[in-house]
Amino acid sequence: MIPRVLDASEVCRGREVRVYWNLHRRCYSVQAKVGGRWRVACHAESVGLRLAQPIVFEAGRRRVLREQRKSVHAYILGLCVDQAGLEAGADVENEPVGQRLRYNPYTGPTWTEGRDGTPAARIYDAVAMYRSYQPPNHSSGARRSPVVYAWGRGLGRARAVLR
Repeated sequence: MIPRVLDASEVCRGREVRVYWNLHRRCYSVQAKVGGRWRVACHAESVGLRLAQPIVFEAGRRRVLREQRKSVHAYILGLCVDQAGLEAGADVENEPVGQRLRYNPYTGPTWTEGRDGTPAARIYDAVAMYRSYQPPNHSSGARRSPVVYAWGRGLGRARAVLR
């Protein structure tokens, strides 16, 4: 059985993981490599990543556009860390809030920063992913939605660090 935890570092600290928002469970699904294949290691309320890379599989995006149905094809890949490791990677002095990352397959082929649609960096020093609570409204009631913030554009860092 796959554990459900508050923080993914309880299960995956120090491992390379890829993370996506699970629409059915309304939390993050954290995948780690097991026997050369990606397998869900846990479901988490929050995830901290270092040397994080936003990824979109274009074939999956085209399938979503063609079928008009949601499917998992966008992830954030990185090293799973706890809160202390996340703060060590985030430049909170110069960027106290960080950049909000978003992805919508209908508006563009990549992850974007902020509301202006600036394409996301290839690698970030630190990424925090958690659920936000939105108060109920007349149509959908209370709900939780994914929030992703990133610090530091680590463009000069070699991706080989994770391999």
